[in-house]
Amino acid sequence: MKNENIKSEIRKSLKSGKSKNEVYEEYCQSTDNDHLRRVLASIPSPDTKKKFRLIHSIICCIWVLFFIIELLGSFGIFINFDLKVLITLVATTYLLIEIWKFNGDAYLPGIIWMILGVFNTLKDMGTVEKDDVDYDALIMLSWIYIALFLINISLMLIVRKNVFGYYNWFKPSLDEGKKIKFQKD
Repeated sequence: MKNENIKSEIRKSLKSGKSKNEVYEEYCQSTDNDHLRRVLASIPSPDTKKKFRLIHSIICCIWVLFFIIELLGSFGIFINFDLKVLITLVATTYLLIEIWKFNGDAYLPGIIWMILGVFNTLKDMGTVEKDDVDYDALIMLSWIYIALFLINISLMLIVRKNVFGYYNWFKPSLDEGKKIKFQKD
């Protein structure tokens, strides 16, 4: 089976009620073992997905809010081209889509992206002049924005620990046989 189609096939198999071990046994002969294990690791089992559905929905809502704010802030890109804003918007869009899909590979980069957002907001707060008419409103909105980021970071850490606890930094950990773990032991 082609590696491009394997992820959708695995999602269908897991939705039909098969365990990750059953799906692994079904596809291990026809698919590259490392790729199969990595795909299985990045998709939560249906029971786990159901258990963390509420937290995942909150995470996605905050990401959508973050994306909308980024999008509104990027309207200046049409007036004077800024590559940094375009890259930021593309990265945010990609992470939003992958987190929406409940992809385990996107959680750590998403957490890091949110932490960078906190630092950028703090940096931007320092550039607001105190003589500005909207100073108090801008500072208050910035703190609300930072609070939402911190809540989202915390929720993402909870999901990453409980759903994708077998992940190391940016990829799944290895078992004793030096094979990728695709579920908790």
